[in-house]
Amino acid sequence: LALPFATIQIQQDKQHETQKKTFSVNYLALIPFILLFFTYIGSEVGFGAWIFTQLTTVGQAAAQTAALATSLFWAGQMFGRIAGTIILRRITDEALLPLTIVIISVGVTLLLVFQTNANISIIAAFIVGFGCGPVFPTTLGIVRKAYPTAHGTATGILIGLGNIGAIVLPWLQGQIGGGTSGGMQLILGTSLVMLVTAIVIQRRVKAQPALEIFVQS
Repeated sequence: LALPFATIQIQQDKQHETQKKTFSVNYLALIPFILLFFTYIGSEVGFGAWIFTQLTTVGQAAAQTAALATSLFWAGQMFGRIAGTIILRRITDEALLPLTIVIISVGVTLLLVFQTNANISIIAAFIVGFGCGPVFPTTLGIVRKAYPTAHGTATGILIGLGNIGAIVLPWLQGQIGGGTSGGMQLILGTSLVMLVTAIVIQRRVKAQPALEIFVQS
């Protein structure tokens, strides 16, 4: 008769021990994604905020032309996201991400090389927007695959910390521009950081498809 009760007691002890275990987030595992979200969100907001100033001060464009460039930047994002969904039928998220960032870099380079040409600057703004479009949803897709058991937690952390970039980078861009330009050199720099980070993420996911962000503490 004592054997069943002994079994129950052991199970209760094991359950009690399990309840004592606590887990914390391993932020080191998320560093590449945090850096990517920080630079991307900050660059997107910064470019959209300062492209008007870039065209009116450096390109000597009329306000209507500068406003058109701003609109085309956001329109480019829309078309970029549509194109991204089509392209993802043929390639993976990890393969698409570096390609979209290369497009951003090309657009910003074009803007800086021909910064006094308003017409080319308008085209460059669209190209940058087109490249920006797929970055956010594509990165979220990678996060979902990389952290299948905790993608909700990972996404919340990444967006929360990434939004700090929307505060810091546009301000820093304004300091670089100093009222004489849109400080687009910063966007070129951040796009290169994004490209390197995307390649690191690509290789990491290929090496270890399912990652973990929780560690026992």
